[in-house]
Amino acid sequence: MIAAALLLLAPAAQNVQHMFDVDRNASLIDWEITSSSYTINESPDKFRLEGGVSVLLDAASGPFALGSINGALMFTIPSVLHGEIPNPIPFLPPLATFDIEGLQLTLTSAPFVINPATGAFTTLAVMVTTGGTLTTGGLLGVSTSPIFGIVSPPSLVNGSVTQVGSNIQFSLDLDVNITQTIGTDTFTIVLDGPLTANADVINANAPVLSAPLPLVVGAPATLSAANLTPNRSAYLAGSLAGLGSTPVPPFGVTLALASPVQVGGSVSANAAGKAAWTFTVPSILSGRSVWFQALQNGVITQVVGTFAL
Repeated sequence: MIAAALLLLAPAAQNVQHMFDVDRNASLIDWEITSSSYTINESPDKFRLEGGVSVLLDAASGPFALGSINGALMFTIPSVLHGEIPNPIPFLPPLATFDIEGLQLTLTSAPFVINPATGAFTTLAVMVTTGGTLTTGGLLGVSTSPIFGIVSPPSLVNGSVTQVGSNIQFSLDLDVNITQTIGTDTFTIVLDGPLTANADVINANAPVLSAPLPLVVGAPATLSAANLTPNRSAYLAGSLAGLGSTPVPPFGVTLALASPVQVGGSVSANAAGKAAWTFTVPSILSGRSVWFQALQNGVITQVVGTFAL
């Protein structure tokens, strides 16, 4: 299901990679959970997004004509989103509770045409959860489980890509649904609000890493990097601990991973600055989120999050 959805949204001819930093102050998302069986109260009723969004555009600077979203690593502020099914007797505890903690999301879109005069576009976007846990109590049962691999149906969204000076602003009006079944009931999480992110034209053609969604235990997986320094050794780091800060003095870089380990050996980026690592997904990764980042001397890609089944 995930592979099919993302295949439909594969990037087209855009070839200039831009890495946008999400503006948490401008990215305030309303969220609501609906159920056919229960009334649900959320707390807080809004959250902010933080992280990064990868966007392929047709040029290093505007005006832009073509684009596509080719990944993201976004997470919520606050990190814990709480919900409960209220008791019909007001002074009694709620019938059930749940906490979504450490939710991480990636985003991919179909290629879109950008109005060069206004920067406006419309596209189909798919959101996938790549990390986080769901803890439930009461009528929903007492359990804690990972919540990666939940895929939204392709959603029609409006956005814009505009440039002022050297700053490129990417905006998206999110309106996506994520459905999760707990026990015998189906819950739908509706996310509605603005996603705003910024990039500088001097960082066009940024080093970028791509990872499969999902990794399949026992099967080969290939991670690919582009826009690296050509004809130089490149390395892949992986982590089961998530985001963090780990200096790598021999390379003069700091990885944005906690407790990273090297995955595979070194490879040489080709003359076009591309490199790839292929390995068999070990069983130890089954049912877990995984984070990767590629590096060279003085060069790092963004972090990508995925998961293994």
